[in-house]
This record gives sequence, C-alpha cells and structure tokens, in this order.
Amino acid sequence: MRKKSIMLGLVMAMLIGVLAGCGGPKSDVPMFAMFPDKYPFNKIEVMESTLKAKVGETPTLEINSSPMFNMDKLFVELAAGDNGIIIVPKEQFDMFASQEGYIPLDDTFKKEDYPTGVYKDQLVGVPVSDSKWLTDLGYKGPPMMAFVPFRAKNKEMAKQVLKAIMQ
Repeated sequence: MRKKSIMLGLVMAMLIGVLAGCGGPKSDVPMFAMFPDKYPFNKIEVMESTLKAKVGETPTLEINSSPMFNMDKLFVELAAGDNGIIIVPKEQFDMFASQEGYIPLDDTFKKEDYPTGVYKDQLVGVPVSDSKWLTDLGYKGPPMMAFVPFRAKNKEMAKQVLKAIMQ
C-alpha cells in the first residue's frame, strides 16, 4: 500500500508540474535569440524590458534565448513555428536564407537600407546588431540578423516589432 501511495504522489507531482507550465497567456510576438558562444550576451531580460518600452502594450512580446549556441536548438526553434521573430548570427541567417523560410520585409523596410538582409532581390532580414536597441545594451559581437520566419503566427505584428527594433 505504501508503494502505491508513493507512486500516486509522484504521478500527482509530475502532473502538477506539467499543468503549471501550460498556463498563462501567450505573447503576440514570441521571439528567440541565439548569440554566438564567443560573444555571450546574457541580457535577455533587459532586451525584453527595453523593447516592451519601445513597442508599448501591444503587441505583447516575449524574448527567449539559449544560454549557448547550438544548431540543433536553432533547428527546433525554426521548425516549431512558435516564434514571430528570430535573431541569429549573420552566418546562420545566410545559411537558412537558401531554404527560403523567411517572410519578405519589403513592405516594412527599404531593401536599400539593409543590403545585408537581401536574398533573391527581396529583403528578408535586418541587421539588428546595428540597431540602437542592441548597441545601447552594449552588444559588441559579430553581426546579428533578425527575421520573421515563414511559420510565424502574427506576421504583421512581428513586422511592427521589427520596425520598433530598427528605430
């Protein structure tokens, strides 16, 4: 009987843990950032709060990151389709551009202003490492690009947030 009680207690604890992780409203524009290992940038909370101040109350946003650079994690984030904006090193941005999984940004920005984000004559990413937002936070690493993945749920809201980032 004691074993059954312990087992039931463990199952209940696991169930409560799973359910606790499922609650809460989702943000309109979830973002994922992955910085290179040689230039760790552990200011995600500050990035999020300063960006929220720029954007205002809507759309809502949340920034998640990986504590270390990992291509497998990046593949999972891209495949999941949960992110409205992804920020990655330019090298990975260029690698994924050939997959054509980015939303064109020509209706939001002038491609002449961001030639490093042009692929097949369409603007698909912006150099976020050049933005006042990241430079004010002290980022001094290699070029980072931001893009809206094809599977983003709120594409127009994501573009609105990208616009705020690049101001």
